[in-house]
Amino acid sequence: MTERLAVTYLRGHGFPNAERSVRTGYRVAGRELVDAGDIDGTPGLAWQLKALKPLTAAENAVPGWMTETERQRVAAGADLSVLVVRRDQRPAEQWFAFLPLVDLIALGAGVPLADEHLTVNRLADVAIPARLYLGDLVTLLRSRGYGDPITEPVPPATPGRVS
Repeated sequence: MTERLAVTYLRGHGFPNAERSVRTGYRVAGRELVDAGDIDGTPGLAWQLKALKPLTAAENAVPGWMTETERQRVAAGADLSVLVVRRDQRPAEQWFAFLPLVDLIALGAGVPLADEHLTVNRLADVAIPARLYLGDLVTLLRSRGYGDPITEPVPPATPGRVS
C-alpha cells in the first residue's frame, strides 16, 4: 500500500515512469543479490519505503534503514539513496524523506553527487540523516535534473522543514 501510494505521488509530480519494484534481494550459500530498492523508473535514485506505527518507533529505526538504503543505492548504481517513511493520516507529500546530510548539502549547492567528490567515508556520512518532506525533496530533485524539469511555479519554502 505504501509503495503504491508513493508511486502514484511520484508519477503525478515529475516522475511519470515510477513503478513498484517487483524484485527482492536474497542470500543463499555463497551468493547474494542486494535489493536495489522499492521503486523503479526514477533514474539515479534508489528508494526505500517504510510504514511503521508508531512514528517514534520508525524514527528510532532510521539509522539502520539508512544503511540498508545506501546498500540499495550501490546495488542499483544510483546517485542518491532516499528513505521514505509513511506518516499515517498525511498526504504523501508530507511523508518524511531521509537522505544523507552530505547528499542534501550537495543537492542544495548543485554539486555533482559522485562519491569521490563528497566523502572518503560514505557509510559514516549515511549515519547523519537529513529529514524533509517528500514533496520538498521531489521539488529539489527535479530542480537538479532528476525526473521531469519543473515548468510550474514553485511555492516559497516553508521555514523549519529540514531537520
